[in-house]
Amino acid sequence: MKTLFFTLIFFASFTHAQTTIECKVTDIINGHSFICQIEPKNLITVQLDQLIAPDLKQPYGAEAQKELEELILGKNVFIEVAKTGQHSVLGTVYNFSGYPDTEYQIGFRPVAVSVNLHMILYGNAWYDRVSNDRQNQEYQLAQEEAKQAKYGLWSISNPIPPWEWANQFQSDKASLKRASIKLEYPSRALELGIEGTVLIQATISTQGDVTTAFIYKSSGDKDLDYAAKNAVLKSKFNPEIKNGKPISETIRIPITFKLIQ
Repeated sequence: MKTLFFTLIFFASFTHAQTTIECKVTDIINGHSFICQIEPKNLITVQLDQLIAPDLKQPYGAEAQKELEELILGKNVFIEVAKTGQHSVLGTVYNFSGYPDTEYQIGFRPVAVSVNLHMILYGNAWYDRVSNDRQNQEYQLAQEEAKQAKYGLWSISNPIPPWEWANQFQSDKASLKRASIKLEYPSRALELGIEGTVLIQATISTQGDVTTAFIYKSSGDKDLDYAAKNAVLKSKFNPEIKNGKPISETIRIPITFKLIQ
C-alpha cells in the first residue's frame, strides 16, 4: 500500500482575459502590486504585468514601493488586463492624471509610458521575461537604458533579482512555517504514481491572506498544479512582523508532491 507525502507550499494560476478595468488605488503592497477599488465594497489586487520589483527586504525594495505610491496611490487608473485570478488581475496600468502617461523615447521610437514601463525605465523593477510567455521589446530596451544610466536599483553594485534573493535568504521557508494550508493529493495523480514540484509566487497581505499567486514553474501535471492552486486560494498565514507591525510580502516557494512506497 502506498502512503503519500507532500511538502505544503503555494500556487495559483491566472486565466487569460481580454478586458479593461477602471478603479481607484487604495493601497500599495510593494513595487509591483497594489489594491484597487472598483466599487465601495469591491477591492481587487493588481499586479503589474511583465515586471518584478525588489522584495521589500531587499536593497531598493522600499524605494520601489515608494515610487509606485507616488505614481498612483489615491488616483484613478485604467488597467489593460492580461490575466485574471480570484479577486486579482495581472495587467498594464495607466494613470488617468496624465503622468506618467506621456511619450518618452525608448531606443529609436517613442512609446506611451504606462506605469509598468515607467517602473522599468527608471530602475524600480526588473523586466521579468522568465515567468511570461510574451516578449516585450520596449521593456527590454527600457531596462537596458536604465542599466546604462544607473537608475534606481541599477545604481547598486550587483543587484540581486528577487527570485535569487529568496533562494539565498530562505525567507520562503520561514513564511511556510507561518502558513495554514490543507493540500490533497489528486486522485488521478495518486493512482498513476505521478509526482512533481510546483514553484509559485504569491503575495501575502498584512492580514495573512494570499492576495495574488501565479505559476512560476509548473510541475508538468495539470492535476498537481490545480490541487496546489485550490489549496493556496484557501490558505492563511500569520503575517510577517516588522518594527512591531504586520507587513505584506511576496514569496516564491516549491510545492512538492511525492509518493512513498
